[in-house]
Amino acid sequence: MKVLYKLIMLLLMMTAFFGHALMAQTPAVPASKNKHNFFLEGGWAAILATRHRFKIVYDDEVTGGCLPRPSRLRDKLELSLRRNNFEIVPSDEKGIYDELRLSALGFKAGTGFCAVSLVLSLETWAPVTVPYAKGNPTGNITMVPLRYEVGHYLVTWRKHGMQRKLEKTAVDLGDKLFLQVARSRDRIFRDFPTIEQNYDAALRAGQ
Repeated sequence: MKVLYKLIMLLLMMTAFFGHALMAQTPAVPASKNKHNFFLEGGWAAILATRHRFKIVYDDEVTGGCLPRPSRLRDKLELSLRRNNFEIVPSDEKGIYDELRLSALGFKAGTGFCAVSLVLSLETWAPVTVPYAKGNPTGNITMVPLRYEVGHYLVTWRKHGMQRKLEKTAVDLGDKLFLQVARSRDRIFRDFPTIEQNYDAALRAGQ
C-alpha cells in the first residue's frame, strides 16, 4: 500500500508540474480600454514591477528524511532575495504584506532516492474595477487577493545530497523572482512613466 501511495503521489506531483509549465505559456491578460486599469494593461508585469518588500512563508510537507533541515530552504531563499536588494518583513510582524510562499512536498521515492516538489508563489493584493459600481458611495475600486506562481520545480535526487540540491533550488527561485521583477519594471516603467514616479516616491517615503 505504501508503494502504491507513493506512486500516486508522484504522478500527482508530475501532473501538477507539467500543468504549471503549460499555464506559463498562456497569453498575457488582454489589454483594457480603461487607461487607468494598469493591471489589465500590463498583466502580471504591472503587479510585479512595484513589489520590493516580502514576508516569507514556508510550508514543509517532506517526509522520509529527504529534507533533514527544512529551515535552511527558507534561509537560502531569504539570502537570495536580500542579495537582490529586496526587503524582508520579519515573520512575526503583524500587518498585510506581499507574501512569498515556499512550499515543499515530497517523500522517499525508492531505495536511496527522493522526489520533492518545490513551489514559490507570490500572494498579494491589487485594485480592480467593479463593474456597474460607479454609483456606489465607496467608489468602483476594490482590493482583491491574487496569487502568482514564480516557479515550480520537481526535484529527484539521491537522498544523500537532496538537502543541498533543494537549497540550490530555493536560491534559483529567488533569483528567478528578481529577474521577473526586473523585466517587469523595464516594460511597465517604459510604458507607464507615472507608475515609476509613484514607485520612486513611495520608496523615498519608506513605504
